[in-house]
Amino acid sequence: WREGGYLESKTVPKDPWGNPYVYISPGIHNRDFDIISYGADGQEGGEGKDADIQSWALDEN
Repeated sequence: WREGGYLESKTVPKDPWGNPYVYISPGIHNRDFDIISYGADGQEGGEGKDADIQSWALDEN
């Protein structure tokens, strides 16, 4: 662990659209945790800029 932590702020950061990330621990996808951004619209599902971004799917690219 880095002394003082890894974030400059004491608050949890939001996704690039200003929405909260979804954090699941333990993870559902064979991990210690899963992180999800619901995209620009902040709603589950969607396409284009509204598409969900999932931490486990990033490994597939």
